[in-house]
Amino acid sequence: MMDARYCYSIWGATTKVKHLEANYPQLCQSPTTTGSGSTIFNTRATSDSTASAVLDLATVIKSTNAISSEIVLENLLATLMDILVENAGAQRGILILPRGESLFIEAIKEPELEKVSVLPSLLLDNFEKLSEKIVRYVARTRETVVLNNASTEGDFTDDIYIQQHQCQSIACTPLITQGKLQGIIYLENNLSAGAFTQERMALLRTLAAQGAISLENARLYDACKRFVPEQFLSFLEKKSIVDVELGEQVEREMTVLFSDIRDFTTISEQMTPGENFAFINEYLGYMEPQIQKHGGFIDKYIGDAIMALFPDSADDALKGAIAMLQELKTYNSDRQQRNLKPIRIGIGLHTGRLILGTVGGFRRMDGTVIGDAVNLSSRVEGLTKTYGVSLLITDKTWQNLNNSLAYDLRFVDKVRAKGKAKAVSLFEIFSADPPELRDVKIATKEKFERAVLLYHQGLFIEAAALFQECLESAEGDRATHKYLERCHLHIG
Repeated sequence: MMDARYCYSIWGATTKVKHLEANYPQLCQSPTTTGSGSTIFNTRATSDSTASAVLDLATVIKSTNAISSEIVLENLLATLMDILVENAGAQRGILILPRGESLFIEAIKEPELEKVSVLPSLLLDNFEKLSEKIVRYVARTRETVVLNNASTEGDFTDDIYIQQHQCQSIACTPLITQGKLQGIIYLENNLSAGAFTQERMALLRTLAAQGAISLENARLYDACKRFVPEQFLSFLEKKSIVDVELGEQVEREMTVLFSDIRDFTTISEQMTPGENFAFINEYLGYMEPQIQKHGGFIDKYIGDAIMALFPDSADDALKGAIAMLQELKTYNSDRQQRNLKPIRIGIGLHTGRLILGTVGGFRRMDGTVIGDAVNLSSRVEGLTKTYGVSLLITDKTWQNLNNSLAYDLRFVDKVRAKGKAKAVSLFEIFSADPPELRDVKIATKEKFERAVLLYHQGLFIEAAALFQECLESAEGDRATHKYLERCHLHIG
């Protein structure tokens, strides 16, 4: 049986090897148990020891290449688990990663599942399908634990999990680089005792060393993506941040989104610096997913302000902005439950050509976007304060919408940006307004827009009369209030 298993292994019939191991575990191994409870396996005698060595070397090279080629953390976790479980001769495997003082379950390979399950960071304390005692021992001592028959031998026979499941072979090894714990591999094989042979453990340690290096690299790459969006790299046609050089650029038409918190200075003056940071991060934690969900990416945070880019369509940007305002209602509801005042934000959108690239010096550079489209969207966001509205878009964004009638909007004004000869038309999007105010704005839209045109024609008395009629239905319409005030100033 051992000869058959060996030949199938040389041939590369891994499925047949697994079948033999599963159905004839007692015949595929030749263990010699020491008095200490550890199992030492005799090396198979063969006339062709060179072939065995070549096989092991080929396995190591193939496996380490597969591990080191993965840079995306999620892909690496799946690849690493597949390779370690297969080469160690385990039924199941679990990958644990440290974060701060805590340990988290990140990936699981179960015998009944073809693929590795990559989990959303499950705290070790809340996971019951392993011996937590062994994992914490390995994390503390940085030593490898190998148990030939865990339920009857070794130092962990009193472990509740081991006794409940009558565990047999268990191996648990740390992934370490430069003295730092990068992760822990936990393996089980309950088909037979002594499944983790000396040869397999030697191979496992070699692969674990490469796995630790790759984990560190993947984490560094993952951290870089938080500072430099993947979309930024793709526009520059770069696979990795290390390929980006100073001065590289590309010109594209995009929709730029600017937003900030109303009266942030007043709000922040009432908080300590620590409370300020906590507040901003809490708020941004609500907003950022809405931008990502609608195809945008954040170029930069400027204090409480957000600058985001939507490369595909103006509709993505507008839907993302509306989603931000809807999510703000959820955030404000949470704030009110904590006896905190609700906040208001303003959002401005403009569509135009811009240059995306890298600026700075050779020791410190940054990815950014430059162009009139960026400046104008920032100014449009500032005008939301002037008109007392939450969301304004320019005529260029309005023209690029697939169907402008799908949104609740009204013409608000035509303004000339500072330093620009051509005036820009502004539209208010009020889809996220409270239902009562939204309904009133829809009902008075035609009257409001006619009053705005009369105002720009210098017919202030006629415009004031229409604005007054609008206010009779909508006291909370700030834009109408602003215009009425302007009309009275002109009328005197």
